[in-house]
Amino acid sequence: MLGGTLVVGSENLVRAWDWALREETLLLPAHEQCPVTTVRLSEDGKLILSGNRYGSIRAFDTKTGLSAAVFGHGCHRVLSLALSGDGTSLYGGGEDGAVLEWCVATGNCRRVLRGHQGQVLGVWTGNEDVFSCGQDGTIRVWEHGPSTRCKKVLKGHSGGVLSLCSTRGQRTLMS
Repeated sequence: MLGGTLVVGSENLVRAWDWALREETLLLPAHEQCPVTTVRLSEDGKLILSGNRYGSIRAFDTKTGLSAAVFGHGCHRVLSLALSGDGTSLYGGGEDGAVLEWCVATGNCRRVLRGHQGQVLGVWTGNEDVFSCGQDGTIRVWEHGPSTRCKKVLKGHSGGVLSLCSTRGQRTLMS
């Protein structure tokens, strides 16, 4: 939830509510005949992103509800989404064990980050790094930018790592 907006995906729909008023503000048919598997609201509240079971990601304008862009993840289920702090890069993790990065403005895939053994269950962006976690019980730290190099692998979980988040100052990563 950001700025009083709550976004939830279910079935093939994405719903947005004004949390203060407890009113639904948008009902989006996000993915025809395809279940939504993940949703994300941009930091500025202007875009709603949704991923689906068949590898498609859609961006919607929160004011108009119109589709702003479509990104392809391939034929694998999209399980997590994250936007860079400046909103220029979209990251998606999926069933295939990869994290893909797209340019939000053009929709072009910039790079593919590989290293997880199994599904990528969570993606998070920091000021200087991109973080991914997976079914393999690891958290991987990637550089922002063109490199596909994994800077560090964090271990310690006894099972799969389901999600990641960070404090506002992004000094602490929680898993």
